[in-house]
Amino acid sequence: MRVIVPRHSDIPGMADASRATWTSLLKAGVRIFEWLPGMLHAKTLTIDGVWSTVGSYNLDSRSLLYNWEVTLEVLDERLAEQLEEKFRDDLESCEQVDPEEFRRRGPWSKLRERFFYFFRVWL
Repeated sequence: MRVIVPRHSDIPGMADASRATWTSLLKAGVRIFEWLPGMLHAKTLTIDGVWSTVGSYNLDSRSLLYNWEVTLEVLDERLAEQLEEKFRDDLESCEQVDPEEFRRRGPWSKLRERFFYFFRVWL
């Protein structure tokens, strides 16, 4: 599994809160890529080359409880193929997170991640 996340967030502390979850993802074999050009709000997903979802929905409690979000689900091989092609193109503007380098990040980074993760519902 591969995922693209923005390196920088438009919400202070959100990038740190997000990084608090990366250790378990990296251990599970998820390849994380950081989007370098700026903020990234797109949420797309394809499964088995046929099921796709495109929308604004964040997988967090704030979106579930407070935000007005929308997501479209489509069963269509052609759309899934186009989304996968766009994902591959977008990888050229990303930097892959090195699991070993991430593991060796300093205590200040780990503290910031834990701090902001605790307050993630309010970010």
